[in-house]
Amino acid sequence: MFKCKKSYTAAAILLAMTAGILLKACSENPVESVVSHERAIEDFRIDNQIGVPVIIRSLEDDDSHVTIFVQPDTDLSAVTPEITVSYKASVSPASGEEVNFAENDGQYTYEVTSESGRTREWLVIIEEFESNLAGTWEVTEVRFDYYFGEGEDWGWGEEGRPLHWDISDAENLLGNTFHFDIEGTDESGRNFGTFTQEGETADFGEWAYKFDRIPESEGTYHRDFSNDILIFEEGTENETRTMSLEFSADEQSLNIVFDLEPDIDWDTLENVTAASRFWYELVRVD
Repeated sequence: MFKCKKSYTAAAILLAMTAGILLKACSENPVESVVSHERAIEDFRIDNQIGVPVIIRSLEDDDSHVTIFVQPDTDLSAVTPEITVSYKASVSPASGEEVNFAENDGQYTYEVTSESGRTREWLVIIEEFESNLAGTWEVTEVRFDYYFGEGEDWGWGEEGRPLHWDISDAENLLGNTFHFDIEGTDESGRNFGTFTQEGETADFGEWAYKFDRIPESEGTYHRDFSNDILIFEEGTENETRTMSLEFSADEQSLNIVFDLEPDIDWDTLENVTAASRFWYELVRVD
């Protein structure tokens, strides 16, 4: 009987010790004692910056660089960047320290030192931004994709169908011009400016809620470079409209694309009810 109690006591002690070890392991940071060798620039922000920085980290220490785009005529003689580097790393010159980029044709070399003392040089390049959107574009077609019975063997649909085949008034938009001007950059690095449409208007009738998405005369816009989205804040109806931009390789053609939610009417089976996206096809004229 005595031996049995002793066995239970030993088991209880072992269980308590195990629980204590586990509790201690859970309360301690398992990587606290690990010394970091990371020495990267993770973000770089300056005044008048457009979009996010392009960060290229090479396997070779001497070929890592960051490219920043800024508004034309930005003063580069006294740049005070906000720099984010790897965990527990430091950067020289330090974040917030004034640097003269103008002395070296818009370039400056920073040194990032890891917690372990390893270093890596980063070439930071500041370039003037040249907008591939600014200027005048002409509408050559408005198209849409549709599909009935998505995922079914019996389904049918079409890609790139001209919208005026189903809504005849959409043909009025062909030949219209869109003009974009850039006025500046906000704190998030987004372009903002004005938009003007010249030409005829289209009456989309009962389908206006789907396809009447671009201001008929003029408005203001922001362009988000993180996913190349264009946002109209104002227009003839004072509404916010969001669309994505798809440029051709030579940037002389552009699709302005809207995603749609199909609302299929199985009684009429009109193509436009099954539309999942539509877009304006544009070519640069100026």
